[in-house]
Amino acid sequence: MLIDWMWANKGEIFALLAAATWGGALVLFRLSGKTMGPMVLNLFKNIVALVLLGLTLPFTDGLLGPLLTLSWWDLGLLSLSGVMGLAIADSLLFASLNRIGVTRITIIDCLYSPSVIFFSWMLLGEQIRWFHYVGALLVGLGILTSIERPPKALREEVESQDLWVGVLFGIGAMLSMAFGIVMAKPALKAAPLIWSTSFRLLMGSIPLAIWLLLSDRKALMQCFRPG
Repeated sequence: MLIDWMWANKGEIFALLAAATWGGALVLFRLSGKTMGPMVLNLFKNIVALVLLGLTLPFTDGLLGPLLTLSWWDLGLLSLSGVMGLAIADSLLFASLNRIGVTRITIIDCLYSPSVIFFSWMLLGEQIRWFHYVGALLVGLGILTSIERPPKALREEVESQDLWVGVLFGIGAMLSMAFGIVMAKPALKAAPLIWSTSFRLLMGSIPLAIWLLLSDRKALMQCFRPG
């Protein structure tokens, strides 16, 4: 009975597990951010994910997967999505996290869903109903009223300048993340999940590696150094 119930409600269960996993990951990213810059941490995260997904691919979609069957347009969408959602957005997210802490970034995270709705309307022509506007307005008001003074027990003391710079970085991260995933939706329908995720990670890692190689090679080597 329990297994049947879990299978029937697997979508909701996976959503809750994803939220719990993301919450734990933010805490770990906050701790790691004390010793690693945002771009270095982002590249390290991508490399670890690529290795784990690479070990999975031979048993699911294959290493090449649909690479030879997808159109150049779909591959371009996935590539740009990886750059927007995994190189730019996650770097902004980690920069924001370093400045304003876990509690505030989870508040800003609430912007993601309204951003997805907006970009779905703008890029895909999906219909927006009146209650979507109401929901987006309530989310925005909630963020504005709670971002400066979250619950005292969870609050990290932040200087005013760092607070609003961090907030802007966080908003930029949510917008970039939403734009990256919505623009890739047509291509994601044509490609298996694990393969498309791996491809986006690869495309998001390349510009990070190039930038760090050209601007801060010492920081790049930090990704591969224990401790």
